Amino acid sequence: MKKIVLAITVLATIFIACEKESGNSDTQPSTDLEKLLDEYGIFNTDVSFEGYSVGVDTNLIYFNGRSDENLCLKSFDRTDKTNLLSWIEDEPLEIEVHEGYGEYSTHQISEFIIQYPHNFEDKHVFILKGLARGEQYNMGQRIITSNLYFVSDDSYKIMKSLTFPFNAYFYHQISSWFENYVIVSKTPVESQLATDSCFCYSMSGDLMYKYKGSLPVSRSLPINLHECITFPISIGATFIRKNLLTQEEVWISAPQFTDLPEETRIDNYTYSLTDDGYLLYQMDYTLLSGEKGSRSIKIEIATGKIIE
Repeated sequence: MKKIVLAITVLATIFIACEKESGNSDTQPSTDLEKLLDEYGIFNTDVSFEGYSVGVDTNLIYFNGRSDENLCLKSFDRTDKTNLLSWIEDEPLEIEVHEGYGEYSTHQISEFIIQYPHNFEDKHVFILKGLARGEQYNMGQRIITSNLYFVSDDSYKIMKSLTFPFNAYFYHQISSWFENYVIVSKTPVESQLATDSCFCYSMSGDLMYKYKGSLPVSRSLPINLHECITFPISIGATFIRKNLLTQEEVWISAPQFTDLPEETRIDNYTYSLTDDGYLLYQMDYTLLSGEKGSRSIKIEIATGKIIE
């Protein structure tokens, strides 16, 4: 009987060892991130995923993590779960920063956070922020690195930025722009030091131009690489055609919708370019009384002339 028990014990030990060696596991996804990883077939792999972000094109999703201390990134189409990008690269976890006057500080990156990922024809751009945790930081943590990546299957380019010293600028936001270009903004650590700066890049990471200031991309429509038309966000405001490279205002329209009360609320607006050289602008609004309505106008792109 003792021999039988011993044999069973040995077999069980061998079975458990084989399970560990083969990497099989009964681990089930429990957190929201783990369930999402499982949905895309990348849960319980050799990559320790730290987070995800939906792309500027919301049909795409990006996961970031680490494998053997190497930075890993995977992108998928959210509709059919097609894997669009699998990328791995070294990224230092210990950062030494010269804060000026010969003083240095060392920071250990605890986690990477991917933001504003964007894709165009198998080329990807995103900001990757490195988060450090510890008692030495306000609220126990701080973003240390904020690097800009341009990645494809066969190449990548990185522009580095830090939140140290306090007069530094770091990459802040990516917005899709004209055709296959993006606008990337860099913001100062202490916002009162200077205005934001913006950079226009190709999807290969080539700098086309840069300018100081900020761009309300959410209410601007590019009409070529350098120019856009901005839209009013209040009653009585104007449409403006602006050259970002020269900062010239090519034209400013007359104030619009001035027959509506000043306190009218703009609820929603849409815009599109027409084939005959106009911009079509449509808005829905609500009066203070609760009455709702809508308006549409056409703006000649060349001159700013309004047709209601």
